[in-house]
Amino acid sequence: MSSLENRIKSWFQKKAALHHLYVPCILFAYPGASFVIGPISFSYIDDFVIRERSTAGQWFDIYFEHLFTSMSVDGARWMATVGISGCLTKRAWELGDLACDIALAGLQLVIPLHYSARMARMTARKLPRTREKVCLVNGCLTGGGVNQEPALGMGEGCIEYFVNHGEAILQSVGHRVSGYLSSDKLFPKLEQSWCDAAYWFHEGLSEPIDAIAVAKLETAIEVLMRAENTKGSGNRLRQAIKAFYGLDSGQCVNENSHVTVDELVKGIVTDRSRILHGTWSTLKTNLRDSRPTLTYLVRDLLTNYTVELDAFVSEPSATDDIEQLLSWVQSRRQNSS
Repeated sequence: MSSLENRIKSWFQKKAALHHLYVPCILFAYPGASFVIGPISFSYIDDFVIRERSTAGQWFDIYFEHLFTSMSVDGARWMATVGISGCLTKRAWELGDLACDIALAGLQLVIPLHYSARMARMTARKLPRTREKVCLVNGCLTGGGVNQEPALGMGEGCIEYFVNHGEAILQSVGHRVSGYLSSDKLFPKLEQSWCDAAYWFHEGLSEPIDAIAVAKLETAIEVLMRAENTKGSGNRLRQAIKAFYGLDSGQCVNENSHVTVDELVKGIVTDRSRILHGTWSTLKTNLRDSRPTLTYLVRDLLTNYTVELDAFVSEPSATDDIEQLLSWVQSRRQNSS
């Protein structure tokens, strides 16, 4: 057995080389400065070509030709680069693709959602670049095209502004992405919960059907709070709202609303439960009004969670437990008040 284990270990070490993966992304139409989120570097395609061609030499055009053609068709003008080690090629691509999705979710935390909601990895779930609509009404044909690319209206220089303005948040998200790719996590449960929730958030933003989007966004809250069941989801969400915003269950969510925290939480948890258990029709139920509130709540919870987690892990008494994290955040809020 010892001989067999050594042979397998030797084989694996030869196969599990460092993989530098190139992942096309659909972000912005205009050029912008390269930026990093943890171990992932994002570059505008022109800058990427100049940099990589000088190192790859004559083989560059041969291997990238078809990829660049696909990127042109889909409107993918940015390239993410990430290094993955310690695994075989197939697993490296799985990890690299998901790490990019998590990093893009972080980008969606700092860029207004009307610009960033449709940002995606080119090989992930996304809307077509354009949608042509043709309809016959009373014997007359009508038609037109709809541009579905993300970041429409963002001019040159906007990407630098948002990335610089959200530098602290993106740096924190970088810690989460690095933790996702590392087997040596200090707080694996809390780290993984954020990454799982960020992925569900990213998927919820790209979902065209409101009912399914609401289910995905509520799932983001459940996995972030490690709720385990519907009752736990409601209790943890109330606890999170108390910790991050200082609001009790009976208080209104803001000064311009008559909706209490308890009513908000009950509505969020109930919507998902009714959709997933068939009480409400997925295709007929209209949750268009619920989706924006839930979207911005999840976005804010993810932002606060990752920033607070960075501070929490430096506490000597900190443990890998969501309830302790929320209690610590609440105590710090009360002390600062």
